[in-house]
Amino acid sequence: MPHAPGAADPRAAHVRGRRRGAGRGAAGAAHRARTGDLRACHGDAAASAAGGRSGDREGGPVVSSMSRREADVRRILEEPQPPVPPDLYGEALRRGGRMLRRRRAARRLFWLLLFAAVVAFVVWASLTQPWVEPPSETTPPLTGW
Repeated sequence: MPHAPGAADPRAAHVRGRRRGAGRGAAGAAHRARTGDLRACHGDAAASAAGGRSGDREGGPVVSSMSRREADVRRILEEPQPPVPPDLYGEALRRGGRMLRRRRAARRLFWLLLFAAVVAFVVWASLTQPWVEPPSETTPPLTGW
């Protein structure tokens, strides 16, 4: 079906699943409340609580990816879970202890290096005294006036 030049293609809105401007966020919800349109829109909890049917169209209800994911999660949770290996607790305890020891050693090494850097800076600053103005080399000293 051809559309007027310069007008939006009506098929593009159909592909997305709703007419243009159907959601419009809070403004759309306020408009729907004023006009008495209580059909639920995506994420509109008030309209769905009022008994609106979400996503019904000529072809039947639309299954969103979110409801598909929820159904997959429910299916996975309802399946019988595999047994836990008997040595899992000991292995996790051993690995966790090793990880904590490595973190503690890395933290101690960091503080040691930081302390060494501060000591090196203090020694350098006390020897070179960068805050003292260097003697002038361009003008000779005034002696014997």
